[in-house]
Amino acid sequence: MQRHPELDGLEALLLASLEEGAQAGQTRLDSGRLSRRFDVAHALVRRAAASLEAHGLIEMTDHRGAGPGVWLAIADECAIAGF
Repeated sequence: MQRHPELDGLEALLLASLEEGAQAGQTRLDSGRLSRRFDVAHALVRRAAASLEAHGLIEMTDHRGAGPGVWLAIADECAIAGF
């Protein structure tokens, strides 16, 4: 949160999780799994992800199928590297 004072707690947590995942070789994370991991409503994860996408920090991609889940990924690793 110190690197991004404009982010709220869940936004910062999502961004940190995506950064950790990228370091571990995961290019994207599932919003549904993240909501269960953090024990918060899926709608809150999607709202926080939409805010991060509006800041240009992540990209959201819909899952194929009828579910509400989305894939989340770091938007531009070069831009994030300074964090």
